[in-house]
Amino acid sequence: MHPTTSALCDRLLYSSDDDSDDHLTTVATKSLGELLEIPLDLPRDSPQADRRPALECPVCLDAVCKPVATKCGHVFCDECLMQALQRAKHKCPVCRRRVTRNQLLRLFI
Repeated sequence: MHPTTSALCDRLLYSSDDDSDDHLTTVATKSLGELLEIPLDLPRDSPQADRRPALECPVCLDAVCKPVATKCGHVFCDECLMQALQRAKHKCPVCRRRVTRNQLLRLFI
């Protein structure tokens, strides 16, 4: 049996808005499985595996393509986020927190 996402990632490290890496804070977060409300350890041949909901990009409102996460925990299509960051002076399109390109995390889901 594969481990669930919640067993692998239930904490998020983030730094304060002053762009200093000297102080990191650990925050409890929901796992991707909890956010999607589905078990992520379903066998590939399970009938439920084909009915998993797609993660939706808050910018294009479509299924996320090449997902990236911000330090504030929001997930976007890579291209959508890059365009939004240019237009919004490097602020998260959802919560408006400062986001730099080197703080983004590429997701492989």
